[in-house]
Amino acid sequence: MGRLLLVDDNEEFRDTISGLLSDSGHEVLSVSSPEEGRAELARGAFDLVICDLVMPLAVHADEWTPDNDQSAMVGAHAIGQFTREFPEVPVIGISGELVGQPLGILKQFGATLTLSKPVSRQELLRAVDSAMAAPKPSGH
Repeated sequence: MGRLLLVDDNEEFRDTISGLLSDSGHEVLSVSSPEEGRAELARGAFDLVICDLVMPLAVHADEWTPDNDQSAMVGAHAIGQFTREFPEVPVIGISGELVGQPLGILKQFGATLTLSKPVSRQELLRAVDSAMAAPKPSGH
C-alpha cells in the first residue's frame, strides 16, 4: 500500500477519506491547505497526492469580495505546483464544485486523474490504485 497526502480544507471530508484509505492499508497524512501540502511533499516521500480544487484563498476576511474570490483556482494552482516540483508523485484532483467533463481541466494543470465529490469508497480506491500505477515521468 502507499503513503498518501490528502489536501482539502474541509475537515469532515479529510477525516472520512483518511479513514477509508487507512482502513484499506494506506498511510495517510491530511492537511488543510496547499501551503501545508507543499511543505509536507518537500519533507518526505509520498506515493500520491489527493488535492481538492476549491479551497479558500489566503486573503484577510476584510479584503475578500465576490470579485476577488479565486478559491476555485487555489487547488488548480496547487496541483500545477505539486506536479512541477514533485513530478514523480501522481496527483488526483477532486471537487464537489466541478463535476464530469469540466473537472477534466485539472488534467491541464497536471492531475493524473480527477474525481467528483461525493465519491464512493470503490471509486476512490480504484482511482488511487490507478494513479499509483500510472507511468512516472522519465528521468525520475
